[in-house]
Amino acid sequence: MKKIQNIALGKLNHEDMLTLSEKVTAVLSKVDSETARKSCAALTDAAESFRKILDAAPGQISLEIQANDEAVDQAWRGMNAELENHLDHPNQKKREASATVYEVWKRYPDPTELPYEEEYSVIRSIIAIISKIPSDVMALAGVDEWFDFLKKCNNEFIELWGDGKSTDKQRTANQIKRARADLESAYLDFVAFVDGWVRYAEVDEKFNAIDAEVESVVDAINSVVNEYNEMLAERRRNVTSCINDILNGLI
Repeated sequence: MKKIQNIALGKLNHEDMLTLSEKVTAVLSKVDSETARKSCAALTDAAESFRKILDAAPGQISLEIQANDEAVDQAWRGMNAELENHLDHPNQKKREASATVYEVWKRYPDPTELPYEEEYSVIRSIIAIISKIPSDVMALAGVDEWFDFLKKCNNEFIELWGDGKSTDKQRTANQIKRARADLESAYLDFVAFVDGWVRYAEVDEKFNAIDAEVESVVDAINSVVNEYNEMLAERRRNVTSCINDILNGLI
């Protein structure tokens, strides 16, 4: 069964996420199936709302806040993954230390997709309670560096977030994050619909007449997705090349 290729939506910047969504909905606007065309209505609406918010937002503020928030999200996810990995560590003392930290850590759900005020309220609570755990336990659990990184990234975000006359900036940033989350959710729902459409076209004789159309839609969407996956891969290569140049003394 043909499926729409995966893409790490969180790796896309705002403009990339928007243009990806718009290109995908453009594919569906040309198909004969009215049901299929209607399936992308929510994605189209979410993309339009996101574009309006971005167009009205101060670009530099948006980029700075997004970059700082992504650093905090990376720190939270890194520490979470490290803790979960160490729960099965072959060293019993490391397992026990990890379990001690995780018992506290897991009280708070993943905050990374929440609006900014809610996310950083949770992050603040996490930092406050985890800071009470003895440093030797944190080190034995293997997350002391991740926790320091989380605190550092959080402090940098809060400094930017609270800088100057920030009320309008904060409101705009929250609107952007909420609209971005809505767009990602609409995209994933749309992909789920298309994958279901493919399954019905393959197993139900009533859908045999549109097999070719279904296949062409999936191919067209995958062409768009592959374009963005290649772009992300090229960015990773450029970053790696730059790091290597620095290490080799070329810059």
